[in-house]
Amino acid sequence: MEQVLRDRLTAAFPAWGLRGEELGEQDRAPAAGETHLWLLDPNDGTSAMQAGFRGAAISIALIRDDAPVLGVVYAYAAPD
Repeated sequence: MEQVLRDRLTAAFPAWGLRGEELGEQDRAPAAGETHLWLLDPNDGTSAMQAGFRGAAISIALIRDDAPVLGVVYAYAAPD
């Protein structure tokens, strides 16, 4: 999932930086003069999920000038 998110966000915002939880070797800083940075966690709640609990989620944040401006949590495995 992280690779899909990276590919789509990079295509839409090529100058913005990106940092992810699982594929850190692909992280990149924002281009010169740019202040946006995406933060990705494609499986937020990994240890709880591995212990058999439901509730894992995909978490995405956008930072601009070192301040959060957007946060999205998609709780695909939330309990009913």
